[in-house]
Formats: sequence, structure tokens, C-alpha cells
Amino acid sequence: MEGRYTTCIASWSGPVSGDPSHQSQTIQGQYCDTCTMGDSDRAHPITNAIDGTERWWQSPPLSRSTEFNEVNVTLDLGQLFHVAYVLIKFANSPRPDLWVLERSTDFGETYQPWQFFASSKRDCIERFGQQTIERINSDNDVICTTEYSRIVPLENGEVVVSLVNGRPGAMNFSYSPVLRDFTKATNIRLRFLRTNTLLGHLMGKALRDPTVTRRVRG
Repeated sequence: MEGRYTTCIASWSGPVSGDPSHQSQTIQGQYCDTCTMGDSDRAHPITNAIDGTERWWQSPPLSRSTEFNEVNVTLDLGQLFHVAYVLIKFANSPRPDLWVLERSTDFGETYQPWQFFASSKRDCIERFGQQTIERINSDNDVICTTEYSRIVPLENGEVVVSLVNGRPGAMNFSYSPVLRDFTKATNIRLRFLRTNTLLGHLMGKALRDPTVTRRVRG
């Protein structure tokens, strides 16, 4: 994202920037800093997400636009794979409140859901349908889970998705064509729909924490 913008982290572990010498400001007890693509220590491009270092990617803050609640992150696997697990680690923000893990089997031309994530069963039903909270009966059932949308931990949270375990064909994968097809992917997409903001979006204007819309996903 081009330009400069202020971001805040919803914890008290230290400055947003990776460089402790940078001057960050404290707003209502939270560390805030200015991010810019012109400074490598203050830039957090998507390539950081898969470079194997402690650097992180972060989305633009909601202070720039509430449209940034919805952000897509796409990983091109380069060829067709069977994917058994997806592990995602978040950095200095809570895990997303509402999102979809998707897959493509035609190199990104089309996508279909693998799993839904929401903070409550009500959100699962309203956004993704009643069937997503039912018990898995078929190898290609797409479920909705609330386990990974909790507000805590505030940082360094993980999402671990098993696409095989708990399904009827899990113990006999080689002879389960539906499950083998369900695990195929050439591309993986994380379709984020709503950021976790410590319920800040429910505050009255007079009480609203100015850091709420400056928090990021990363």
C-alpha cells in the first residue's frame, strides 16, 4: 500500500516497527507507529508472509477505509497438490473475526470454499448457512468453526486447519475419491471479511478508542 499511515497494535509488547530505535507514540496505552513503503523497516509487504523470517505482512488500517475489512491473500502453489493441513500464524494482531479459506484447482480462475471461520455460530449461519455448523457427514462438507476467531491471543495466534482428519475417508485416503478431490489445490486464498477490533466498532462515538480503526491484520 503506497503512502504513509499510522497503525496501532492491541497489546503492550513494544513498538509496531521492527526497529526499536524508531520513535513510536502511545495512544490510550497502545503502541502506534507510522508505516511507509519508502522505509524497509516500516514496510510490511505481502512477501513478508512467506519469507521465513520474523517480518510480517499487514493490511492497511480501517482508518483509511472500512473497505479494508475485506482483504484477499492468495498463494500460488505452482502446480496441483493434495493439501492435508493449512497452518497460518498471525503477528501483532488478533486473528480475523470473519473469513473464508478457499482453494482453486484451475490456477486461480475460480475459487471454492474449504472452510469458514466466524466468532459465533450465529455468524456462521447468517453468513455461510445452517449446513456449515452441522456434523461432517461427507468428505467434501465445508464447515464453519468458531475456534479461531476469538479475540485472544492478541498477537502470535495460530490457525491450524486439517482438511482430512474427522472426515469419513480419513482412514482410507487412497480409496476415497471424494476426499482426494476435496484436498486438491493449485492456489490457496484467504478471503478476510471482518477484522477483530476488540468490539471497538460497538462503542459510542464519545467513547470510541481512536486506535480501533488504526489496527491492522498481520
